[in-house]
Amino acid sequence: VAHRHTTSYLASSSGLRLRHVGAAGHLDAQLRSADGTTSSWAGTGTTDFGDISVSALDNELRRRLHAALPLIEVPAGRHDTVLSPACVADLMLHLYSSAEVERAAAGGSPLGASGRPRLGERLTPPGLSLRSDPHDPVLACTPFMIARESGAGRSVFDNGIPLAATRWIDDGVLRALPGSRRAAAAAGIPATGPVDNLILDGPAASAADPEPAAGLEHGLLVTSLWYIRDVDPARLLVTGVSRDGVHVVEDGRIVGRAANLRFEESSLGVLARAVAAGPVRRTVGREGGLSLPRTAMPPLRVPDFLWTATSDAV
Repeated sequence: VAHRHTTSYLASSSGLRLRHVGAAGHLDAQLRSADGTTSSWAGTGTTDFGDISVSALDNELRRRLHAALPLIEVPAGRHDTVLSPACVADLMLHLYSSAEVERAAAGGSPLGASGRPRLGERLTPPGLSLRSDPHDPVLACTPFMIARESGAGRSVFDNGIPLAATRWIDDGVLRALPGSRRAAAAAGIPATGPVDNLILDGPAASAADPEPAAGLEHGLLVTSLWYIRDVDPARLLVTGVSRDGVHVVEDGRIVGRAANLRFEESSLGVLARAVAAGPVRRTVGREGGLSLPRTAMPPLRVPDFLWTATSDAV
């Protein structure tokens, strides 16, 4: 459990006077079987805990445990995988934190080429949009720039600039990158400040797959990711491990559980290869949620997700 209620004041010698009051937190829990051989995890973000049902969280933990199902050996390799909203949140937070204008313009990520950001180019299939909105009714956050020091896409010289709803990726096409006014001017693109929430929209609700795992003939359903670290920042390649729940799916049904696995994937590549998305829901990345708990994501089905090794951790 974590919660923070923050009042921010911003003033300058030129007469700038701004104030914002906001709150954010998350609740997550782990359930372990009596014999200690399997476990489950569930979590969500919140503003004031009034929107969280502890009994619903408990039911979700018990539903995900699957202690009675057999343990199935899954070899390392590429497997069709359904990532939970929490998994998607962690990968999209990595993509977002790596998307600074300056880095893209310098060729330090796949979001730039030939000395320029790839604005206007298609990065993912149609139907996926990654966006932020400081005035979102559920995920509202500070609507103006606050930078205590310059760095990581922020500049103290931009303090107080209004932040607006922004589509970073719109229907699969890169439209904006977060960064300072100086970096944006140098790259020749409009300046867009970073916003402290992140939403991945899938297809329209009528077209969303209510249960992406139902379409799997053979694959894995993963609860959460952990210990995510960069492997090759220039390709947005990361490694990490699954945690507290890898389920084996056959013909759309969960038929067993598997040991935890280590993965190696590009956070952008996962988005580009997604073939199905479920309904968007408020969630929290198990790792990245500590720094940015205001996220809403769908589950994603990703073909040929690369799992490089098994892990002995439960």
